[in-house]
Amino acid sequence: MIPASYRSSYYETVQELAELSGGAVCCERAMWSVEYIARGAWYQFNGYSGPGEVFSAASSMDPVEGSVTDLDPALLPLILLDFHYNAVIGAYIGTEKLATRIAFDVLRGLDFMPEIVSILIARDEAEECGSLTRTMTRFAYVGFERSEHADDIGSAKCLAPTPDALSA
Repeated sequence: MIPASYRSSYYETVQELAELSGGAVCCERAMWSVEYIARGAWYQFNGYSGPGEVFSAASSMDPVEGSVTDLDPALLPLILLDFHYNAVIGAYIGTEKLATRIAFDVLRGLDFMPEIVSILIARDEAEECGSLTRTMTRFAYVGFERSEHADDIGSAKCLAPTPDALSA
């Protein structure tokens, strides 16, 4: 039995994050948090957008040396597109929420390290009656069988020069 592919869903989510982090007006307020445990690095992105304002922060950690580096938050979609080098992209359906806990949960019984991207998006939307409705979406994608032809992290730069290039 072939597992379901979540590749299209992943690309749509990356496009949504690119729009939010780029200041696209979609709602009253939006907040996002992304953790990407890649082979060789751990990335964290956080952001907020509201009417007329956008704030983003990003960092990476080298798990071998333990060094932490601030990143340009505009790299969010480019770094997340590196995940596409996994031949299989699945969805995590367990109970854990943090990327590190998801990794430990997924690693049980495996002899290799998958890549994990955990995404939280919260939106506040104004209703006609004047009240706000908050929607929260949490996705966790797990990547298996990374291609041997993949370059270093960030190699997907040529794939998405604009957010429109993300939709297939």
